[in-house]
Amino acid sequence: MEQQLRGSTRTAPAGTAEWRVELGFHSDRGRVRGNNEDNFLLFDLGRGAALDHDGQGASLALAPRGLVMAVADGMGGMNGGELASRICVETLAATLHEHHAANSAPWRAVLRDAVQRANLEIFRQASQDSSTQGMGTTLTAAIIEPGGVFIVQVGDSRCYLGRDRTLVQLTRDQTVWESMISAGREQPDGLEHAPWTNMLMQAVGSQPDLDEVTTEHDLQAGDWMVLCTDGLYRVVAAGDIAGVLHTPSSAPEKARALVALANERGGPDNVTTIVCQVNAK
Repeated sequence: MEQQLRGSTRTAPAGTAEWRVELGFHSDRGRVRGNNEDNFLLFDLGRGAALDHDGQGASLALAPRGLVMAVADGMGGMNGGELASRICVETLAATLHEHHAANSAPWRAVLRDAVQRANLEIFRQASQDSSTQGMGTTLTAAIIEPGGVFIVQVGDSRCYLGRDRTLVQLTRDQTVWESMISAGREQPDGLEHAPWTNMLMQAVGSQPDLDEVTTEHDLQAGDWMVLCTDGLYRVVAAGDIAGVLHTPSSAPEKARALVALANERGGPDNVTTIVCQVNAK
């Protein structure tokens, strides 16, 4: 399913011009945290506008430009995490809107530019206010187009692809643990449960330079995509996420069911989920 981005522009397969997406989305502070430091974005590239967060779901055509989905999980300071994730999604939305009006660049380049802008803005604000010093946010952002998805990844929020009865994690967590695994180091049993192994290797806004990871993947009609913060997957296993996706329910119902399941299992963290099904019209 996966191939590395080489700067090319994907050509939509024949017959995909009428593809639509069905969306569900929900965010909750969980059962332990006092506030919600997560934020998310749904941006219709056809209209050049963000979708309303107050609704439970949406349906829209992918052609001719596609859809941007993003989840961000903030961290740092009393209110720093909430501020960082909000700055991140607002900067993404503003940059996408600006380039939509100008019609000035390929959307993948625009999205990567927006991530870099968000990084510098969060870092700038954190440097000027001691109460938010060190704040940052994860970011998983995806451009959904007929036939494919382009993903930008920073931190450990995730993107999954559900096809038939298989769920595949498309992103790799940028944590200490994953970096050790990637380096091929043999790890003692149980070390993966040590708290420090979940530390992030980078976050948007926590440093002036950012090296986001980009990948692209094929999509088929009927595929499900799930973007989520770690408040979901740390308590809800991939098999359980797949089980929810294969229930006879709508995308909004699935998004709320996933958040409810995380809360049933203690809700130790904020949890945000976007559920998207790609359909041939």
